[in-house]
Amino acid sequence: AGMKEKNSSKSGVLPHMKKLPRFIDHIEQFTTEDARSIIEPYYQKIILSTFSKLNQAGGKQGEETKYQKYILKYENYHYFVREMDKRNIKSLKEYTTQAKQRYEENLQLFVGYLMKKYFGTLVEFFDCVENFINSGTSPEEISFKNSFTNKDFNKLMQKAGASVERKACAATAKIQKIHPVPSTSKATQSSICKAVTNAFKTTLLSQYKKWNSLAQNCYNQELPVEYESLKIII
Repeated sequence: AGMKEKNSSKSGVLPHMKKLPRFIDHIEQFTTEDARSIIEPYYQKIILSTFSKLNQAGGKQGEETKYQKYILKYENYHYFVREMDKRNIKSLKEYTTQAKQRYEENLQLFVGYLMKKYFGTLVEFFDCVENFINSGTSPEEISFKNSFTNKDFNKLMQKAGASVERKACAATAKIQKIHPVPSTSKATQSSICKAVTNAFKTTLLSQYKKWNSLAQNCYNQELPVEYESLKIII
């Protein structure tokens, strides 16, 4: 069953995750080295329970909002890693490692959602082109395939290719909307916003470079927006 958390369908650090560092701090005040072997199984139980609750959260979302569970998870795992790194408790290192892996997994799932939402037609087209080449089709033969002719390529570039800059800006604006800077902060971006934006930029630029290479090899053309220009924009 899904959690009954008030925030389970939205981004934000969940109450049970926020309480965890304070609980650990309280226990650490009274823990001696002799008692640590007794305490550690309790740490294991409560941390794994917290992770389990987080993995259940946001499970009943529709197609349009399912990306929110990725946000919920990477934001909470990011919080756990940050808080545990501050405390540097040796016996909790393995859970920090687990949390880092789950943070990365969910962050990449969210970035994948952004790529599909804003650049879906480009992703689909060039994924197919790459699959043809990997299946043994030569680059010169691609433009003779149905739906992948020079005319199809030029049509795609006029629509999707020319709007890459605008859509890249829209995607980064969405990230900033999801992770606004707290009113009490003097920073221009929260650390989580910065991390997500960087992950998105890295993926987009990597994909764009690959798309441009495929365009050159298969259609003897380049994408409308120069790679270096895109780097500056985002």
